[in-house]
Amino acid sequence: MAKTSPLIIKKSKIKIENKMKNKKVKKGFFYGITANILLLGLTSLLTDVSGEIITAVLPLFFTSLGAGAVLIGLLGGLSDAGISIFKVIAGHWSDKIGKRKPFVAFGYTFSALAKFLLASATSWPQAFIARPLERFGKGIRDPPRDALMAETTIKKVHGKFLVFITL
Repeated sequence: MAKTSPLIIKKSKIKIENKMKNKKVKKGFFYGITANILLLGLTSLLTDVSGEIITAVLPLFFTSLGAGAVLIGLLGGLSDAGISIFKVIAGHWSDKIGKRKPFVAFGYTFSALAKFLLASATSWPQAFIARPLERFGKGIRDPPRDALMAETTIKKVHGKFLVFITL
């Protein structure tokens, strides 16, 4: 697999910055915000909203499946630990390989499929497996997504793109 050199990425960023300098663009709110950032931000927003909706009803769902309070707490801790571990692993692999899109696409797809498994669970053990899997998808997609967005923006507007991924 071909590895993208940091020098190539730096040269492409310099070319983008030079093009932006030569154009007489009104520097409004959307200056420097590319379609890539808008689409990734919107996808992130919708995925995170669906995850938060699940989080809100999860205790009731688990209780209806026969799980106790201790199990619900264990599930939350396991999910949070999984996110943290997978963020480190996915960020390292993404940097090592030099590709971001496959990790981002896999993370979003993995989360969506795990949400489907969670919704179709008929017992608490099934749901107990599906919920951490859904959160692991978030851990896999977040660091490469942030790096991808940082690579496609000029340095002057790096703070602006953070608004779109932290809403």
